[in-house]
Amino acid sequence: MIALFFGLQSVLYYSLLTWLPSIWQHAGFDAVTAGTLATIFQLFGLPLNMLTPTLAERKHGLTTVVLIAAGGFIIGLVGVLIGPSVFWIQALMAIIMGAGSGAAFSICIVFFQKKTQTALGTASLSGMAQSGGYILAAIGPVSFSWLAQVIAWPGVVTVCLGLSLLMGMIGLIIAKRPAMAA
Repeated sequence: MIALFFGLQSVLYYSLLTWLPSIWQHAGFDAVTAGTLATIFQLFGLPLNMLTPTLAERKHGLTTVVLIAAGGFIIGLVGVLIGPSVFWIQALMAIIMGAGSGAAFSICIVFFQKKTQTALGTASLSGMAQSGGYILAAIGPVSFSWLAQVIAWPGVVTVCLGLSLLMGMIGLIIAKRPAMAA
């Protein structure tokens, strides 16, 4: 389950990082503005990436961070899909998605530690999840490019919404499960 969560967050992050500028250009922004919005997306992942381990230590912290991660992607993608092509609105969506992506990556690393009981278990889970996750991440941008040709960018954003929802559901299951035995 953790490998699938890691894979979904990787697919979402790398695919959005690759294609958000094109999606925003399709929505009417020029290349410079679309690139600026993509930069905002990246920059606003940093704060949540650093705060997530601290947030995860609190009561219900894992659940809270999973909801922040999935919610950030979902709210941001809905805003990209149906929001007006107004810079400040799309910048807000980029900030929200960026925060979600930062929380999503960082909670994966927290899961590696919290859901195992030994250092060897942590290393094994981390290696397996990252190997599978980054394979999915490598496939994501190429697949979304093909998909955009078939169903256009709004369809791709809708697929990302579905993946975000799935990531959130899987994350909530992981958050509730006890640590694995050695």
